[in-house]
Amino acid sequence: MKKILGIVSVLLLMVFGANVNAQTILKGGSKEKEVTQTLEEGATVLDSSLGYIKAVNLEQGDILVLFERYTNEKISGRYRLITANEPNFSIGFKCMYAIIFKNVNDEVIGFEESNFSGKSIIFQKGKTAMPEDFGLSSIYIPQGSKIKLYMTDPALYPDQEIDHRPMGPGIRPFVGVDINDKVKFIVVQ
Repeated sequence: MKKILGIVSVLLLMVFGANVNAQTILKGGSKEKEVTQTLEEGATVLDSSLGYIKAVNLEQGDILVLFERYTNEKISGRYRLITANEPNFSIGFKCMYAIIFKNVNDEVIGFEESNFSGKSIIFQKGKTAMPEDFGLSSIYIPQGSKIKLYMTDPALYPDQEIDHRPMGPGIRPFVGVDINDKVKFIVVQ
């Protein structure tokens, strides 16, 4: 009985220990003092003492976007998309802001608000009508996928090129003022 309890205890420690280590963590700081910051899903102002980030450890399924500036509650400047662990991270700017969202199967995911916030929808391959109560404002497109955004059903005009916006892999923190909240159909290839 003691042996069984000992085995169960070890297994529980392994399970809980694995969950504790499975977090998204940024490492930075100086040679004298390493600084780490654990990130949760959503938007986070980064600790200024991180300085230049030296390593990124992503929780499985996390997509991380680091931004250069955050002023007056607005992000600006350069940004970097991170989809995998980077133990020797190198970036040419100090990061001030981070956004994390979950995408376990690395699919095309659209967001109702700019900068990957608000309600989100995962889009499968093929043509999908945008739900009536969803206005697309930002989008993540994984490697190996590309999309076309339409403001009119392309099936209504089979012999004509209709207004659409093609996009390749990457992130669009804002899809553009001309199509924000106006997309009616998305085609994922």
